[in-house]
Amino acid sequence: MTVQINATGTINQIPLTTYVFDTYGASRPDILYIENTTYAMVYSKSVWVSPYQITGNLVTLSISSNGTLIKKIDAVTYSTVNSNYDVAHCQYLNRMYWDVYALIYTIPSGSTARGYVGTLCISTTGSIYRTVSNVVFDFSLALKTATNLLPSFTNITNNIIGLCYQGDYDDGYIETVKVTFSDTSSSLKNIISKSGAYAIKGNQTTFVATLRTTSGDKTLTLPIKPGWNYLVLTYDHSVIKFFNNLTNVSIVCNENIISTANPIIFGGFRGIYDEFAIYKMHLRDDEVIAHYNKY
Repeated sequence: MTVQINATGTINQIPLTTYVFDTYGASRPDILYIENTTYAMVYSKSVWVSPYQITGNLVTLSISSNGTLIKKIDAVTYSTVNSNYDVAHCQYLNRMYWDVYALIYTIPSGSTARGYVGTLCISTTGSIYRTVSNVVFDFSLALKTATNLLPSFTNITNNIIGLCYQGDYDDGYIETVKVTFSDTSSSLKNIISKSGAYAIKGNQTTFVATLRTTSGDKTLTLPIKPGWNYLVLTYDHSVIKFFNNLTNVSIVCNENIISTANPIIFGGFRGIYDEFAIYKMHLRDDEVIAHYNKY
C-alpha cells in the first residue's frame, strides 16, 4: 500500500494503490529502499502442511515515484523449516556496501529460534543475484546463542556490522561481524563518469577509460597493479592518454569531446578511494608525474 504524506505531515487516508505481495500466511514484513523506483522486502510465510512449513522470503518491487503503481521484479526464498509451532521468521535487511546487502534473520525451531546473518547482492534494477555460488547467500553465519529473537543491525564501517538481538534467557546481545568483499565478476564497475561524455571503470583485472568524441567512443585499457593505482585521463586535442601510476597508453585524436549536462557519478568499483580531481585544462606528462610523486 502507498499513501501520500504532505509537507506538514498530514496523511491522506485514501491509499494511492494497494498491492498484494502474498495471498496466504505472510507476516512481519520489512521494506527497504534500493535505488530510483526499486525496493526490497523481506517477510515470513507460514503454511500448514503437517507440520507447519515456515519460509523466509525476499522480494524486490518497483514502486512508481507517484505511488500509483507497484509491481514485482524478483523473489527468492532464503530459508525453509518445518515446525510444530506456527512461529514466524524475524528478519531485517539493510545495505552494506554498493550492491551488497546483509540479512539478519531468525529461523523458528520448536520453542527456540536460531539466528543467522547472510550476505547477498541486489542490483539497482531489482535483480537478486549471487557473486560466489548458486545459493541465496554468499555466506551465512550463525549467531552465538541458541535462541535469537528480534534481530537488527547497523553499519559500523563499509565491511563491519553491529548485530543486536534477544538471546538466551531474554539477555540482550550485540555482536560485530566483519565481511570480506570479493567480486569475481568481469563486468566493469564505475569509478568516475559523466554519462555520454567520459568514464573510467574497472573490474578485478583491468581499468578502462572511455572518452566520447564526435566520431564515437575512444577506449584505452590498462591492467590493475598491486597496491594504490593512480589513474589519469588527459586530452590535448591531438592525443588521448590514460595513465596508471607511471605507465600510460595513448591514441591519436583531434576531435571535439561530446559535452552533456549529465551529472558526474563517483563510485561503484569496490576499492578504497583517496582523491578525485577534474581540471579545466590539459595536464602535461610532467605534471601528471609530478602529481604522482607528490601524493
